[in-house]
Amino acid sequence: MLSIVSAIAAIVGFLRDLLGWKRREEDRQAGADEAVLKGNQQADEAISAANNARESVRSELARDPSGLRVEDEFSRSD
Repeated sequence: MLSIVSAIAAIVGFLRDLLGWKRREEDRQAGADEAVLKGNQQADEAISAANNARESVRSELARDPSGLRVEDEFSRSD
């Protein structure tokens, strides 16, 4: 009788460990998905800022095309 109870307890313990492993794996995957999402959001923000800067320069040059040759702090000395 004791060996049957021990076998059932071992099977239940194995199933519990298996389900715990599966849950931890799902948690790891959720963390990885969250990290990818955060990276994509940061990339979208950087792209949006670059597009806004480019549009700002385009609109400024459309208003005053002669400003293209104006010296600024980023001009090379040669």
